[in-house]
Amino acid sequence: GNITKGELKEGFSQNIEFAKTMALLDVHLGDLDVVFNLLDADRSGSVSYTEFVEQLHKMKTQNTSTSFIFVKGLLHEIRSKCLEQVRILKEDIGSKTSKMTDMLQSVIYGGERLLEETCLLPVSVKVDQALGLRNADWCGKSDPYCVVEVLGKPDLKFQTPVVNNSLDPLWEFEKTLEGFVRGDSLVFTVFDQDPYKADDLLGRAVLSPEQLADCKANFEGNLDLQNEGKNQGTLKIKVIDPNQQLSSQTGGAQSGGAASDEIKKNLSLSGLADEFE
Repeated sequence: GNITKGELKEGFSQNIEFAKTMALLDVHLGDLDVVFNLLDADRSGSVSYTEFVEQLHKMKTQNTSTSFIFVKGLLHEIRSKCLEQVRILKEDIGSKTSKMTDMLQSVIYGGERLLEETCLLPVSVKVDQALGLRNADWCGKSDPYCVVEVLGKPDLKFQTPVVNNSLDPLWEFEKTLEGFVRGDSLVFTVFDQDPYKADDLLGRAVLSPEQLADCKANFEGNLDLQNEGKNQGTLKIKVIDPNQQLSSQTGGAQSGGAASDEIKKNLSLSGLADEFE
């Protein structure tokens, strides 16, 4: 038959002769795990009775090799336990690293959203003049006006006055758009006012976010007006962020400090600091 580790320990506790025999080999109850693991080379969980007796006889008659076997067995046990602890440690570190990465990303994205909400609010847009507009009238010249709007936000727009009978209208009209944030585009559309039919489209231009670098929202120059893929004159405009001028005069670090405080608050709420302690 076979002997399991439990049966081995039970025999040691209940069979006095067996316990005495093991004591002669300087094997005690706490050493039985090592002894059994040495005998159970295939890790099946049991050892044949014949093999156990033979190995026990060798241990009894070869005192010198017995010590070596025990040392080797103990080293094997230590190595196995160390490897298990390393595995557990790696899993724990990996779990905490993943958690901290998620928290950092949450804080970073939260900070970006905060900047998007506070940057470029508001902007002042000035439509100076147009040059070389198409003449859409049979009698006389076009009567142009310009509509300025934030792309995708129909409530954010304004219109210049109409300049009668001109292909180079001078408006010099300025207005502030509230609610303009980083990433928005400005659309400029020039129409010819007609009293008896729908107003004619003279040209359209778009000021992209890339042209409004970073958070400065400052642009001054000419935009090409397009209609049906053709150049239909130019539009001179100016875009200014009033907050930029104000912050440069009063110390623009204040708004940045508020964003920094918000990010620190996000860090505290996320519990990230505790993970590093």
